Order: sequence, then structure tokens, then C-alpha cells
Amino acid sequence: SSTSASSAISNWYEFDLINATRSRGFIQPKFGANYNVTENLNVFGNFAHVERFTDLGVYYNSGRLNPDAKDEISNQVEVGAGWTSRELSGKVNLYTMTWDNKAQRITDPSQAGQPGYDRNGNKTILVGTATYQGVELEFNSNLDWISPIKGFDIRGSATFSSNKWNSVLDEAKIDPISLKRYVFNAFGYNAAGARDTVFVDELAGTHVGGPPQMMLSFGTTWRYENFFVGVDANFYDNHYGLDGDTYARVLGEWNAAKTTFSYGYKQILQSRMILDAQMGYRYEMFGVRAQATLQVLNLLDENYFADIDNFGVIPGGLRAIRFNLGLSL
Repeated sequence: SSTSASSAISNWYEFDLINATRSRGFIQPKFGANYNVTENLNVFGNFAHVERFTDLGVYYNSGRLNPDAKDEISNQVEVGAGWTSRELSGKVNLYTMTWDNKAQRITDPSQAGQPGYDRNGNKTILVGTATYQGVELEFNSNLDWISPIKGFDIRGSATFSSNKWNSVLDEAKIDPISLKRYVFNAFGYNAAGARDTVFVDELAGTHVGGPPQMMLSFGTTWRYENFFVGVDANFYDNHYGLDGDTYARVLGEWNAAKTTFSYGYKQILQSRMILDAQMGYRYEMFGVRAQATLQVLNLLDENYFADIDNFGVIPGGLRAIRFNLGLSL
């Protein structure tokens, strides 16, 4: 007979755990003023100074403490005018917001697992200053004063904005460990569809990724006693989903033989208009108020992209039917 023996070698690793706290106080003043010019017209203005603790990912830095992390600071100004009457109510306002020391997640797979990065190469840093500016408009009106058919309401809103990176912090340009340029997004494309790394120092003057920078909506509802039916149209454009004005795969088509699929690259998602419809009935019985509503979302069953991230486009929902029943005492 024969015997054999084996041994396993265990490797032990020692890590320094972070035991650090951080605290500070700050003042966040907010001021607002309103003046009624006439019985119907008012003007207003608001100012706010906002501060918030930096993202914990910046401070704890995936195990490499960053005690010099700055907090995010914002100054926000809004001015506008409103109108209120029996026939029409509405508001228009202009706003501007600056965010200093704005935190953002960067992605560089080549640094995965390195000090300050997680296992996927992600890291949160303070990038720089971003400005959000725009104009907003909203209104609603009961048309009984002009319409021969009573019970019609109309409503609408519009948002036109410009959200951009103004500047980049010097410390966000070079990685102090590798001494290389900080990579913001390693998965970007150029207009030709080739991979094109976006560096943090290239962000200044480019758009901040986020929701569409043009949004329009219009809707109407007809009411007759306890019954109502309505439709809403929502239009979206100038949708820069990714920071840095990077290109992305947002277009594509098959060839005639269905053997090859070709991609198209743009910096923004395609514009889209989505129609929603609803109808319902309100009633009261035995002291209980109830409302039954039937909604049809994406009435025309449009195919569209609702958003985008570093992994690709996110499709919007196709036609959906929803029934709601609400009860209250």
C-alpha cells in the first residue's frame, strides 16, 4: 500500500482599516422676495447658498483617506414673474446655479484595484465647477370663458437649459499616484465610432450629462360632472446623457439582407415625443370618496431611448395600460 500527504499554504494579508471622522458647521442662507405689481401680476426673486458634505467616496477614497477633500458649494439665483386670473395662471422664471467642487465618478479599468480605485476601476473625485442655467415656463387655463363646449382645461410647460462644466480643479487633472492624466471615461467614442478616452482635463466647456436640456409638454382634459378624459404630449431634445460631449451608439440599422448591423454615433439621444392618455370617474358612496382612473402610457407605442449611461442606451417603455383605484374618507 502507499500513502500520500498534501499540505495547503494559506496566505494572510493585513489591511489598515480607516477609523476617521469628519465634521464641520456651515451656514446656508436663503432669501426670497415677492412683489404684487397688480391684482394679477407678481414678480419674485430667490437666492440660496447651499453647502453639502463631499461624497464619502471622495473622503474615504476606497481605503486611501483624503483628509483635504473639499465640500461642494452652490450659489443659486432665480427671478421670475407670475400671472393669476380666473381665465389663466402661469409662471416664467430664469435660474442660474453654480456648483463648486462638484463630485463625479470616473472610470478607468486600467487602475482597477489600485489605491483609491475599486475593483472595477471606479473612483469618485472632485472634478470642478459646473453651471446650470435655464428658463422655465408653465401655464394652465380653463377654457370655459372662450369655448362653446364647457369643461376643457389646457396646461403646458417648457424648460430650456444649458448645463456645462466651467472649469476643472488642478488636482483633478493628474493622478498623484500614477502621475498620469485622470481618465474620466475610458469607454467613450469619437464621431467615427472608434474608442476615444475622455480625460478629466477635457471636461471644461462641455455639457454635464443628465436629463434632456429641452423639455416641452402640453395637455388637455375635458370634464363632465364626475367623468374626465385627457391627453398629454411630452417632447424631449438636447439630451446629453454623458459628460464630456462623448459620442455614443444611439443609431443603427440592418442592411437589406439582414446580415450586418451598422451603428451610428451621436453626442445626444434622438429627440422624442410621447403621448399619454387617461380617463376616469370620481364618485362618493356611504361617505367614501373614490376615483377610478385608466391610463395608457406611450399611447402610440413609440420605440425610443429614455436615457444612456456608460454601459449603453436605456430603452423607454412601450405602450402600457394602468388602472388605479383610490379611496379616501
